[in-house]
Amino acid sequence: MRIESVFRHVPADMLAFTTTERADLNTAIMHLLSVVNERLATALTFDEVLAGLPEVGWCDPVSDAELADRLTTLVGYGLLDRARNHSAQYFLGGRVRAQEPAVLVNPKG
Repeated sequence: MRIESVFRHVPADMLAFTTTERADLNTAIMHLLSVVNERLATALTFDEVLAGLPEVGWCDPVSDAELADRLTTLVGYGLLDRARNHSAQYFLGGRVRAQEPAVLVNPKG
């Protein structure tokens, strides 16, 4: 008799983001996306992610470069997708942003 694993459909590397040097920030970002997903929001802009981190208990300062690196890493793990936010304001704080990409949890994440 063969017993099938209940986890056979779970990718082996699904939680790899929790074993990195910045696992705490990675987990906070994924938790934030989970919280806003419960409110039926499907995507967050970079600024919304940055502003939402305190909502899930992240109190340490996060630089733009560090957050961009973490989001890129999570996209690399296949947990997030990037999408263009067509409703974003492109002139913010006196500087022009070429793009204001949004991140969204994909089916794997």
